[in-house]
Amino acid sequence: MTPDPAPAPGPETPFPSPSAPVPKGPSLGHLLAIGAAVAGGGLVTLLVMTSRPAAREGAHIAGPAPAAAAARATAARPGAPAPAWSSKGQARWISNPRRNAAFELEANQPVAVWLKQVRPTLVVRCMDKRTDVFVYTDSAARIEEQDENHTVRVAFDGAAGTHERWPDSVEHDALFAPDGKAMAARLLAANQMRFTFSPHNAAPVTATFEVAGLGELLAPIAKRCGK
Repeated sequence: MTPDPAPAPGPETPFPSPSAPVPKGPSLGHLLAIGAAVAGGGLVTLLVMTSRPAAREGAHIAGPAPAAAAARATAARPGAPAPAWSSKGQARWISNPRRNAAFELEANQPVAVWLKQVRPTLVVRCMDKRTDVFVYTDSAARIEEQDENHTVRVAFDGAAGTHERWPDSVEHDALFAPDGKAMAARLLAANQMRFTFSPHNAAPVTATFEVAGLGELLAPIAKRCGK
């Protein structure tokens, strides 16, 4: 059975197209006079300078989304604090916050996937007395021949880590731990988690999460998690 997918995030707002006014072109008489003076070459240069480059308008298509760009700038700033666990975005992962709960943690740094950069999010979700742990990758994972699962590497603190097979969500934008309860227990005992996966059509990437502090959030809602 495919794990409950995370609700699809809202559409991203594209970068605005350049809005600088186009310079007014010179008159035909002026161009002819210049052409007579510079013998054609200068005229071509001026015509190019007075036109608006079409490539600039579409340059944003393959670039990172505004949120990803902002995250990258924040992560690159010296002295920026590491992300912390939060429940502010739990509406993305659960439908009934009175009975269920979800906590999310952004990766320390963005990672490069196909045609963009994303900042993976680690989510621990307690729903219907079941614990789910998944990484929202915001990218499809590479298709593998063995089955519909995907090879990931999970490492805690200074350990070398292990290779595991994680299924993905219906939308193919998240990877789920096969045993959410066991994975949650590993998170509670660690300070840092390193998660390596292979995005579609891209090289493997590693997201690092500072996971300390999860226990303080899960303790009050242990019954919701089936404990």
